[in-house]
Amino acid sequence: TNKANMFTMGSLIYPNTSYCHQGWLTADRRHVLINDELDEQNLPNVNTTTTYVVNVENLSSPQFVTTFTNGQPTIDHNLMIRNYNTASGLRSFVFEANYTSGLRVYDINDLNNAFEVGYVDSYGFNNGMSFNGAWGVYSLFPSGMILHADMQAGLLVIDPSQVVPDECAVSSAPQ
Repeated sequence: TNKANMFTMGSLIYPNTSYCHQGWLTADRRHVLINDELDEQNLPNVNTTTTYVVNVENLSSPQFVTTFTNGQPTIDHNLMIRNYNTASGLRSFVFEANYTSGLRVYDINDLNNAFEVGYVDSYGFNNGMSFNGAWGVYSLFPSGMILHADMQAGLLVIDPSQVVPDECAVSSAPQ
């Protein structure tokens, strides 16, 4: 609020911290999902793409909640969350660039039981621990279309009906 008087409100060292690269708040602003770009590559006990969930309801005391993975031996990079209005209520999905394993999509309606629902493997050569392939994602267009940036394949425009469950209408406005 006051650039002349900035201060740290709180901090957290989550398990397996290596290089906290990027994060995104859930729609209710209770949790932040974090990509640690180097944990998979630098830490022997993290051998698959791992996304960290932190509760930030109390900014003075953020709390580690859990992690989720798709089991692929790749590095995560950037993520975004998009919510869809469905007949059964609001559904939340993470669109995550996972370098050599491409764009991954996770259902995060239950953060303690997040699971992969779709993917686009834009790299295709391997699923290794290297900085090739999927770099970024943008999932908030009103049309529902998803932009996926791949360092080798270029920019891909993806129809969400190819990577999210059928009940999540393309015309649903992001929340």
